Amino acid sequence: MFRNYFNIAIRKLWKNKLFSFINIFCLALSMAIGIILLAKIKENYDTDHFHTSIERIHRILTHETIDGKTNTYASSPLPIAKVLKQNTFVENTVIVRHGGVANIQTNNGDIPIEFTFSEPSFFEVFGFKLKDGIKSDLNNSLNSIFLSEKIAERVFGKANPIGRQVKLENFGMCEVKGIIETPPLASHIQVDAMLSLETAVALEKQGLINNISENWTEYKNAYIYTLIQSENNYPQLVSAAKALNRTNGKINFTFTPQPLENITPNDSSIRNERNQGISNIGKMMLFFLLISLTALAAFNYISLSLARAIGRAQEVGIRKASGATRSQIVTQFLFEAVIIALFALLLTIPFASVLLNTVPDINLVFRMDLMLVIFSIGYALITGVIAGIIPSWILSNFQPIDILKKIQNNRLLKGANFYKLLITIQFSVTIMIMVFFIVLIDYEKTQSSFLSNKITSNVIKLELKGKPIDGIKNEIANLSHVKDVYATNWFHFPYELKSCKLQIKEKIRNIYYACIDPKILNKEDIKLISGQNIPYDQSQNVEQYVLVNEEAARFMSSSPNELIGKTIMVDSHFVEVKGVLRSSVTEKSTPLIYRYLPEEVTSLTILTTPEKEKDVRLACTAIWNKYYPEKTCSIKNLKADIEAQNSQEAIGFFGFFALLILIIACLGILGIASYAVGLRTKELGIRKVLGAEQLTLIWIVSKNFALLILLGGIIGIPAGYYCGL
Repeated sequence: MFRNYFNIAIRKLWKNKLFSFINIFCLALSMAIGIILLAKIKENYDTDHFHTSIERIHRILTHETIDGKTNTYASSPLPIAKVLKQNTFVENTVIVRHGGVANIQTNNGDIPIEFTFSEPSFFEVFGFKLKDGIKSDLNNSLNSIFLSEKIAERVFGKANPIGRQVKLENFGMCEVKGIIETPPLASHIQVDAMLSLETAVALEKQGLINNISENWTEYKNAYIYTLIQSENNYPQLVSAAKALNRTNGKINFTFTPQPLENITPNDSSIRNERNQGISNIGKMMLFFLLISLTALAAFNYISLSLARAIGRAQEVGIRKASGATRSQIVTQFLFEAVIIALFALLLTIPFASVLLNTVPDINLVFRMDLMLVIFSIGYALITGVIAGIIPSWILSNFQPIDILKKIQNNRLLKGANFYKLLITIQFSVTIMIMVFFIVLIDYEKTQSSFLSNKITSNVIKLELKGKPIDGIKNEIANLSHVKDVYATNWFHFPYELKSCKLQIKEKIRNIYYACIDPKILNKEDIKLISGQNIPYDQSQNVEQYVLVNEEAARFMSSSPNELIGKTIMVDSHFVEVKGVLRSSVTEKSTPLIYRYLPEEVTSLTILTTPEKEKDVRLACTAIWNKYYPEKTCSIKNLKADIEAQNSQEAIGFFGFFALLILIIACLGILGIASYAVGLRTKELGIRKVLGAEQLTLIWIVSKNFALLILLGGIIGIPAGYYCGL
C-alpha cells in the first residue's frame, strides 16, 4: 500500500513541477531555520558532555543567608578545595578562579581576553585537552601561560606559539607553555588564557589582584569542583560540604555540591553563574520560533494544495467510487506531504550551512551528529503531517456526487475567504517588517551622512583606559601638528553614555549623560537653542552646571527658555541648567544631559593639521609609553572608527529574514491566486471568446488579490513606520 502511495506521490511531484518546486523550496527555507533552532536547543543540553567523568564531577555552591533571606552562588571560597581533598572518597579537586579581562598587547593592537587561574588537575578532572604542551608546565614558572587555540591563532597566526612571549596588560611578559584544544562541545567553563594559582598568589602579594586565597568570606571569584571516586559517594560529599558551614556576623554560609550535569540548562536562582546556557524562557522562545516557522511553511503548502484541489477532485471521486475509505484518502495525501517534507530536508542541511556561514550573529557550531539527524528527520515528518493534515481532510471529504456537479459548490472550498484572511494577516506582517527595515536603513544612512559631514578625517581618538589625563593631555596639546585636544566622551555624538538619577519636581528618573568638554561647542561652532555654554572656569572638583538636549528639556519644562537657570538634582547634588543643545541625529528620542566631569572621561579627541595624522600618532604613542608603559597605546581615526562600527551586519541579518518572510508570503499569494484562476477557468474562457482583452482578464483575476495586498499595506505600512520610530 505505502509503495503505491510513494509511486503516486513521485508521479504527482513530477507532473506538477512548479508547485513541487515551490513547496519544497519554501519548506526547505523554513526548515533550515528550524534545524538551526533545534541545533541551538540541543547544544544547550549537550553542554559539558565531553567530560568523560561528568557523572562524578560536582561544583560546590555557596548559600548566603542574611536575616532569613538566602541567596545561592555558583562560586565558593578557595580554602574549601584543600579541605575537601583530604577526604578519601574525593579523587581530585580543581579550582577555577576568574581573573577578569585584560589585553594581550601586540604590534597590531590589543587583543582582549578573559584570563583564568587554575592548576594542572584542571586537565585531569575535566575533558579539556592540550593540543601542545604538558599540563605540569603550567606550574613551571610564575610567567607560564596556556592559551586557547582561538586566541593563539589571533596572536601568532599559523606560527608555533610554544615558547613564544606575550605581553599581558598589567602583568608583564608571559611565556606560552601550552595550547588548550577547542572542546568538541560547548562548556560553561570558557578559557581564553590560563595562569597558575601560584601566579595568582604572587599577584596578590604585589597588590595587583584581590587577596582571597585563604579567605573564607570571599566567595564570588572562584569555582570549586570535585571529582569523587564513585557516584555512590555523593551522600558523603553532601555531608562533607555541610560540615564546612560558616558564620560571619549576621551572615551564615552553607555549602552544597551540584552535579555538573545540572549546571545547564540555566537555573536563574543561582547567582554569579557564567556561560550557563539558555534559560527556560529562552528555550520557550526558541520553541515558539520553531513552531511559528513550521506553521508559516505549512500554511503555504495548504494554500498550494487547495489550489490543486480541483485538479485532484476526479482522482478522489474515482477512488471513493472504487471503495476507498476516507482514512485511506487522508493517509495518501499525508504521505505525499511527508514525502515533500523529506525532499525538502535534503536541501535543508545545505541551506542551514549557508546561513551559518553567511548570516552574522548566528553563534552556533553546527555538528550533524546522529542525534541531530534523528531530530531533523522527526522535524521533517512533523512538518509534513502539519502541512498535509488540512488539505488531506478537505480533499478526502469530496463525494463522488459532488464531482458530477460543480466542484465550486463544495461547501469546504467556500472557505477560501478564511485563507484570504490569513493571507492578508501574513502580508500585513510582512509589509510591516519591510517598512521597519526601510526606516532602519534610512536612519542608518542619515546618521552616517550626518557624522561624515560633521567629522573630518583629521580627528583621532586616544583611549585613556582609566588613566588620568592631566599630564598627557598637556604634552599632546603642545605638539606642533595638534590644533586642539578635547577631554570628552562626546564629539557630535556620544562615545560612551552613563546613567544618573535626575530629580525634578519631586520625581526621580534615570537618564543618560555624556561627559563633554565645553571647548567643543565654541571650537566646532555648535549652536545652543537657548542659554549659554558651561563656563571654562567651572571647578573640576564640584559640578555646578550642565547642558541638556531637546529631548531632556521637553520633559523637564514646557519650553527650553523656561528651563535655563533652573536648579535640578543630579545624583544627589544640585546643578544649574546652563543651556539647551539641539539633539543630533544620533540622539533622536534620547533625553541626554551633558556634564563636565574630567575624571570620568574615557578618551582624548585630538584635532590634527591635515595630512599630519601619522606624525601625531607616533608622537602620541611616545608620550603614552612615557606615562603608562604597562598599557598599549590605542589610537583610532574617529571617522574610520565610526564607519567600522556601522551596523551593516545587523541590517544584513535583519534584511535576510525580512526577505525570507516576503518570499514565503508571496508564495502564499501565488497559491490563493492559482486557486482562484482554477475556479474561474470556464468564465475566463467564455469572456475571451466574447472578445475580452488580455489586460481585462488579468485585472478580473488579480483585482481581489490587489485588494488583499492593498489592505495589507494599509495595515502594515503605518505599523512598520511606528515600530521604526
